[in-house]
Amino acid sequence: MAYYGLGTKEAILSDLETQLKTISGIKTVDFQKTDPRGASPERYPGIFINDLRTDREQKLGDIWKNIFTVVLVGFVWAQAAENLATKLNSFIVTTKGKVLADPYRNSNARDTNIDTIVTDGGSYHPQGQFMMSLTITFYSAT
Repeated sequence: MAYYGLGTKEAILSDLETQLKTISGIKTVDFQKTDPRGASPERYPGIFINDLRTDREQKLGDIWKNIFTVVLVGFVWAQAAENLATKLNSFIVTTKGKVLADPYRNSNARDTNIDTIVTDGGSYHPQGQFMMSLTITFYSAT
């Protein structure tokens, strides 16, 4: 029987990055908030992983319960003949599936939940964006 949940933020982020890189056709998975190179179709679709915050609660002596909040910023580029909303929604569904494929983040987390998914309602062809907020619960010894 495997025990899930004792891990580190670094191991959890590494597993999340590995899962997202398996999305078919993805071009970019990175740890940053914005693309400093500007809009370029060669970097789309992509996801930025943002480590937002960690709330901690001491449980037993040196065991801590951690609620880790991560925000994924996903972006797509639609060709002239493509429907931007359809392409964006398809990427959201695929990303959601990859995030939930292993809620234990390779045994480093107790659980992974998707709290919210928000799209950029003002998206204009050819670029679309979404934000997906994740809550990852894990325990640590420090």
